Amino acid sequence: MNPWAAIIVAIIGGGGPVVALIARLDRKNDAQHGENARTLARIEGKVDEVGGRIADHLEWHLDSKPDAD
Repeated sequence: MNPWAAIIVAIIGGGGPVVALIARLDRKNDAQHGENARTLARIEGKVDEVGGRIADHLEWHLDSKPDAD
């Protein structure tokens, strides 16, 4: 067997360090996804608020337009 193959099999087969590293990265990734979801929810709320204000402003312009009689 190739010596490098034996080392790789020992590392992966033993599972210890590699599995622990993968589990740690997975937990960190889950935490980052949660933080990003909260940030996107805040942005969505702000965009909805601005969109409502723009719609109200456009309606004001339409309603205050002088009649062309």
